[in-house]
Amino acid sequence: MLPPLDIAVTNDIPLGKGLGGSAAAAVLGVAIGAKLRGSPADEAELAQTIAEIEGHPDNGIPALLGGIVVAAQAPGEPPSYLRFAPPPELRAFVVVPQIEMPTVEARAILPASYSRRDTVYNIQRAALLGAAFASGRCDLLRAAMHDRIHQPYRASFVPGLEEMIALDGPDIYGIALSGAGPSVIALVRRADPAIPAAIEAIFTRSGVVTRTYDLAIADTGLREVGLGA
Repeated sequence: MLPPLDIAVTNDIPLGKGLGGSAAAAVLGVAIGAKLRGSPADEAELAQTIAEIEGHPDNGIPALLGGIVVAAQAPGEPPSYLRFAPPPELRAFVVVPQIEMPTVEARAILPASYSRRDTVYNIQRAALLGAAFASGRCDLLRAAMHDRIHQPYRASFVPGLEEMIALDGPDIYGIALSGAGPSVIALVRRADPAIPAAIEAIFTRSGVVTRTYDLAIADTGLREVGLGA
C-alpha cells in the first residue's frame, strides 16, 4: 500500500501550445511512480513507459534525456532511439501566441493520406534533419526543416505562418511550428532579439498577443534534486 502523498508542481511550460507539456508531465509522473515502487527503473524502462503514455516517443524521450533525440517505435515494440549532445552554438526562440489550438483539432485537420511526392519530400528532410544535428551542421537545418506533411494544413490556425517560416538572416538556422503549434520556434546561432521581434510583428498584424522565450537547448533531462534537511 502506498503512503499518502502530496505533490506540488511548478510548471513554466505553457500548456496546449505545442511545447511538450504533456511529455514533461509524463516524465514526472513515471519518475515519481518509479521512486514509490522502491526499485530503480533503468533508462530503457522509463523510456518505454513514457512512450506508451504519450503514444509515441517523439517528445517524451527527449524530455527524459535532454539533448537531441531521434526516435522510432513500432506498435507493440519498445522504442529505438539515439541521443546526442546539441550543437553548442544552437539556441531557440519560441514565440507563443495567445491562440487556442487543441492538439485534437490540430491532428484532425491533417489529411488521411498524402501524395508520394510529399511523402518522399518529408522523408528526405527528416533524414537530413537527424544527420544535421548529429554532425553539428546547423547550416543544413533550414533545408531540413521544410515540410509538406503538417505545416501547410495547420497554417490556417496560425496567421502569417508561411511568412514567418520564410524569414531569413545570418543568425537564423530555421523557423517552424513547434510541435502541432500554435507556437513558432526559431533555431538560431545567437540570441538576436530582432529575430523574435520579426515573428511577433507578423502575429501583431493579425491582432494576436504573444509571449517570447529565449532558450538554450537543454543538455540534461530528468534530474532528482535533493531538498536537504
